[in-house]
Amino acid sequence: MPDSNKIKLPDFIYSHEQIGLYLLQLEHYKSVLLKNKVGGGSGLGTQKERRDGISGQLERYLIETAPKEGVTYEFLEEISGLLNKVRDTGPRLHLTFASLPNAELKRQLTAWARENIHELALVSFHYDQSIIGGVVIRTRNKIFDFSYAKNLKNPKIKITSILND
Repeated sequence: MPDSNKIKLPDFIYSHEQIGLYLLQLEHYKSVLLKNKVGGGSGLGTQKERRDGISGQLERYLIETAPKEGVTYEFLEEISGLLNKVRDTGPRLHLTFASLPNAELKRQLTAWARENIHELALVSFHYDQSIIGGVVIRTRNKIFDFSYAKNLKNPKIKITSILND
């Protein structure tokens, strides 16, 4: 079984919203296993039954992290518990940009946060055109505004100095 203190979130799960989606997929997978086991089967269900409700990324993650017994109901329960714990208590960053970042930038920023802040950091990406450029970073208890809009509102900074940067 995975050790809850050593779980490494895959790079395709980067926000608390995504954890919610993957928890729903795990619930589907668990119901297939239970249904098949109660019906006298091996408890694995058919490959089609399992795949219909989960993404290929999640399926690969489960196979790669499963114990030697394979993907069991108990294993799925433990992964669900760990994801719930991370979603509810993990460090969070909310990044707001003037436009939504592409998938590669999201991956890079999430990797940076997990290397430099906390290995279980969750990063939510938002956009708000009114910030013009830069980024606003929000944690559970602080806001750091590095937006151009903030600089434009500061009377001590001249517009020409912003445009020259």
